[in-house]
Amino acid sequence: MTTEEFKRLKEDECKRQNPYKVVDLSQIRMLGKSSGETQTSDNQMFSVCGVKTLASQEAGQVLDKLIGLEKKQKKNVSEAYGENNMHGFWNYLATATSMTRETKVALVADTRKKILTDAVVLKENPINTEDFFNVAELFMDKNNMQPLSVERDHFGRNGLMLKMRSDAPKVVKLVKGEDFATNDYYLKWSLGTIELGRYYVRLRCENGQIDTSSHSVSRIHAVNDIALKALTAIPQDNNLLEQDFSQFREHALLAMNTKASIAELHYVSALLSNAGLREKLIREIAPYEDELKLYQSMGHDLTDKTQHLAMASMTTWELYNNLTQFATHTDLWEKSDHRRSVLQMAATRFLSRKRDIKHYVNIFE
Repeated sequence: MTTEEFKRLKEDECKRQNPYKVVDLSQIRMLGKSSGETQTSDNQMFSVCGVKTLASQEAGQVLDKLIGLEKKQKKNVSEAYGENNMHGFWNYLATATSMTRETKVALVADTRKKILTDAVVLKENPINTEDFFNVAELFMDKNNMQPLSVERDHFGRNGLMLKMRSDAPKVVKLVKGEDFATNDYYLKWSLGTIELGRYYVRLRCENGQIDTSSHSVSRIHAVNDIALKALTAIPQDNNLLEQDFSQFREHALLAMNTKASIAELHYVSALLSNAGLREKLIREIAPYEDELKLYQSMGHDLTDKTQHLAMASMTTWELYNNLTQFATHTDLWEKSDHRRSVLQMAATRFLSRKRDIKHYVNIFE
């Protein structure tokens, strides 16, 4: 991305920012499910400062989480007392939450569709699009970086991720054929937060491809001198960089020498299902259903509580690479689709999980 392209990106994103309104949680009341024929059954109607407002499924889920209402709990209440009484329980929890702590929420609207698309909890004043790009410019200038690409939320909500590449990449060899660039960063923005993260680029020399995985390093909730000084100083901390990659190296080496479990195949397949992939493609990346059926055909009736004890056909590293390779290279999604980075971050979290199958040194084999 050139300097001119970055300037145009900033201008375009500032123009396209959806309008938002900051309210207190106490000013939001659920009225019930939408009765409109053109709306899905998952859309909820709310009253915001006395004005009836339709919320998307995604915005409704954020508000549910804010008041501590889980999906299972919501389902149980609906089944026990009826869907029409759900709003009373929701409003009870919202009132209790408001009495416990003051909670400011930025409600984001799509004016064309006349629907709330997102709800963002605020710890400080909202961080708008222009603020974000100003922070990004300062960060890149202080740390000799260039803008690389941008990803957007495919639900149409406010927020984006800017990936940046170092002018002086630091490449580290993990093992033979596994080289990683370790000092590239991203900035992820929503109205309430700017998140700084580091992403590792796996260089695959045999075919010129790269795979990436990401993880969060720091967050700020307000744009001020103290927050910016701390944020821009992070890439200059070589000890932190080495410590982070040392942890990644430890997890990676263990994964290379450890078989994945059937439960871990299930974990990755669920990530892919949540991202909207079709069953056939999921089974190519993480063949959970196929290998579970193979165990069953051999007389092993694995349950949710025993699947972590059964080995899969691939190593954990192979499963991790399947996930990052798809997230990086798939042509099913636009390059700017934020589901790429969602899966890349999920891959890094998966790699750092405690392994189900233990790897032992065995001198008796």
